[in-house]
Amino acid sequence: FFTLFKRFWADCPLPIIMSTESIPFQFPDLDIRPFLAAGSHARSMDWSDRLRACLETIDTPYIFHIQDDYFLQNAVDGVLVAEALAVMRDEGWTHIGLTPYGPRGKLRGTKRKWLCEIPRRCAYRVNTQAGLWNRDDYIDYLEPGESCWQFEILGTWRSRGRPHRFANIHPQFFSEKPPVDYIGTGILKGRWHP
Repeated sequence: FFTLFKRFWADCPLPIIMSTESIPFQFPDLDIRPFLAAGSHARSMDWSDRLRACLETIDTPYIFHIQDDYFLQNAVDGVLVAEALAVMRDEGWTHIGLTPYGPRGKLRGTKRKWLCEIPRRCAYRVNTQAGLWNRDDYIDYLEPGESCWQFEILGTWRSRGRPHRFANIHPQFFSEKPPVDYIGTGILKGRWHP
């Protein structure tokens, strides 16, 4: 992951916080700040509890979330990521997904040609694909004891009754110029994907 991250987003202006269970990790020329769940106030070692504990230590209102089994395959469009962050802040979005892998269903266009709103009834409206999150809202969606996969399904159900707004890169825009382009996932249902 970090070999490809360094190759394809070498100028990333964001601090890198890596949440792990108990062992810190470093990589040459990257400023990785480890969050060790075992030494924190995490309620358990479940995915949702570890992520909540990690997010509660971050003092910025927004975060860029990417999982460590999403292997970048092209340069990250840092300009678009920064624009999406500004749009998120100015327009009050809870989440802006930056890949085509998240929501499933018919998306609604917005005034920005590169951005679609994710309607309440879309599957995977809440997902863990690479994207920007309002930190407080992200914490609010995390329930104790959930796995990453449970969070996506149950978080989507929870989102249907809440006022939060979710968006994603327009699928056509992604095919023309993907802002964050990676191999869909290295792990499927708990096993490495060949």
